[in-house]
Amino acid sequence: MADDENIEKRITDMYKALGYDTEDPLISAEIAAYTAGISMVKEKIAYAEQETQPYTAKYEGLEYLCELMNVDSHLPAEELRQIIIKRMNTRYGEYTFGELAKAIAAVSSKIKASVSRGRVLFNNLDDKSIDILPQIGRIIEEYIMPPAVISSTGSGCTFAFWDNTEYRFEEYDGFNCPFSLLETVIPNV
Repeated sequence: MADDENIEKRITDMYKALGYDTEDPLISAEIAAYTAGISMVKEKIAYAEQETQPYTAKYEGLEYLCELMNVDSHLPAEELRQIIIKRMNTRYGEYTFGELAKAIAAVSSKIKASVSRGRVLFNNLDDKSIDILPQIGRIIEEYIMPPAVISSTGSGCTFAFWDNTEYRFEEYDGFNCPFSLLETVIPNV
């Protein structure tokens, strides 16, 4: 409330400096409206600041940070904060190749990846791997830098093959796998 009084005093002083009669009911109502509006904007800004910081986020901000960091939002709030803070303090690209290999192994024991000169090459990714492409997409999102060229060791599947799968384009798009990977999946010939 002291803040509202300070805002009102500053607006009133400004009106007086401009020569307005601040005792006039119309001017007084205008000052009250501006005071309420500025107070509301300040509250919204304070809320936005709170929700964008992992240390203080409680509602939408915590949900957004969970989505951004691929964190399960069903955990207790304090645990979510700690996971988010840890991820935010990790510099991008600090994951080791061993961690990437471990993440891939958790999805499939037969798929391997090699990294060389900004290229990530997935080995043994064939047309039977289609069902794990969403997990591969998450691994790409979490471990591989955006400028890396990502592909597979295959010669690629035909459009007829992709058309005959149970997936539609929206689902392929949701896999978060670049076309350079989808185009090089090993066809089962």
